Amino acid sequence: MEVRVPPIPEEKEVVLDPRKTALLVVDMQNDFVRKEGKLYVPEAEKTIPAIRELLRKARESSA
Repeated sequence: MEVRVPPIPEEKEVVLDPRKTALLVVDMQNDFVRKEGKLYVPEAEKTIPAIRELLRKARESSA
């Protein structure tokens, strides 16, 4: 049996107009990102730095 995998698309730069853009952070709950949380997901903790950076940039652009 042959399995075909589609090619991975190239990442392209995305430019957003801050006047027409909103950043929504959904479901960042301690239960998922803290080791003592009941629903802890180790990979979820790795998303925090990227989310912080996105929030920083969003706040800067709306000044």
